[in-house]
Amino acid sequence: MIKSLFLLTMLGAVAIPAQPLRSLWVSWDVFEPDTCASVWLVKRHVDPKAVFRFLPKGMPVTEGTPFDTPDAKLRRYATLSTYESILKEFKIEDRAAVEIGVMIHEIEIDRWARKSTAQSIEVENRVRQLIAAAKNHDELTEKAIVYFDQLAAEIGKRPAGRNK
Repeated sequence: MIKSLFLLTMLGAVAIPAQPLRSLWVSWDVFEPDTCASVWLVKRHVDPKAVFRFLPKGMPVTEGTPFDTPDAKLRRYATLSTYESILKEFKIEDRAAVEIGVMIHEIEIDRWARKSTAQSIEVENRVRQLIAAAKNHDELTEKAIVYFDQLAAEIGKRPAGRNK
């Protein structure tokens, strides 16, 4: 090992010890249920090592994977929430993740329509409480992940196709 490091140094190459890569996901600091649920979905089903950065609204995202901003691929569309964009892009089929997607769709896209899941209103109220109570972005992302972990566990305990 020492010999190969010496040889690499002599050839002008620099040996850098392998370090775990941390993926950066970037959005604006405008929080809503879709953003909070998307953070959980990324962390639990796309990139467990994800690190999140939130920029002031309107600031261009120049690094990392942008999400939930107007120019991002993973964003809200007329008939799709950011959460659903992520589900679709990464082909996530986990039952709890998909059921949460239905709720987020109802909260963000079908805002004025009658809710088909009894839990949608409860989820929206709880997430908005988390947003209002959070002291900073890091605290909010941590609490949102805990909340959606609990929700996913609850969904996993009940028979498929049965909402609360």
